[in-house]
Amino acid sequence: MLARAPRHRLIQRAPSSSSSSSSSPMSAPPPAHASRRGSAPSSAASASAERWVEYDCDGTSLCALVVDAPQEAAIRGAVPAVLVAHTAIGVRDDFVLDAARRAAKELGAVAVACDLYGSRETVWDAEDRRRYMAELQDRNVLLKRMEAALELAMSQPGVDKAIAFGYCLGGKAVLDLARGARPEVLGVVSFHGILDAPALALKPMSASVLACHGSADPFIPEDQFQAFLRDMADRDADVQILTFLGAKHAFTRPEKTTQEDDDAGFQYAPKAATRSWDAMKRFFIDDVLAQD
Repeated sequence: MLARAPRHRLIQRAPSSSSSSSSSPMSAPPPAHASRRGSAPSSAASASAERWVEYDCDGTSLCALVVDAPQEAAIRGAVPAVLVAHTAIGVRDDFVLDAARRAAKELGAVAVACDLYGSRETVWDAEDRRRYMAELQDRNVLLKRMEAALELAMSQPGVDKAIAFGYCLGGKAVLDLARGARPEVLGVVSFHGILDAPALALKPMSASVLACHGSADPFIPEDQFQAFLRDMADRDADVQILTFLGAKHAFTRPEKTTQEDDDAGFQYAPKAATRSWDAMKRFFIDDVLAQD
């Protein structure tokens, strides 16, 4: 459990919209764009109300976007919360915010786009990213940040359970949340997340795991991947691994198309992006939530 319960404060309400998202149900989330300093989230349409909520984790002020479940889901009674964990550029990334909006709609859930940094802007500067990520090298700190977001999610009206997914850094974060063995977390999905074996308390994992992984991801060497498998086995985890042959890191990101990106190990793979999103939905709806 957290040493300190998070304090929640509504700081911005985004208007709801009656129009639907421009992304089709079979497409990947739209690309990320630079967010202006202090700007509102992207204008991707959603039928659900949303708001920015400030909360706390051991003295660090964090801020998450909370997207309400669609009315037709909420009217049926209790709904799940889905936590969405960001990449190294932070929670103000339009790609992550649009993924949270889409997940709320397609999963019938309250979506919480988690804040792992406490930044109030998109973190494009490499030095700033290193500073924020240095704090999270201690995986117990990363786990506490995810648990603080979980507390925020579970405090939303009508929420009785949680699932989570994340990209890159966020994939690592949701896997650590599963390692934390909180009973309200039923399942997590990692998209090109870091697959490793962190020095976290060894607990049997109650959450099921789906790891969507690119076989050509240079950030996951074979020995590290094997250590991940051993760690999952040691935790008696229920794990599925969906591997996309030839896919590199960040295969869900439509903006990763340049030669410079490719040379650095990043490359968008449209089929992998679409198939991994669809696999996530089937995993959550047909497997994790159906068994609850």
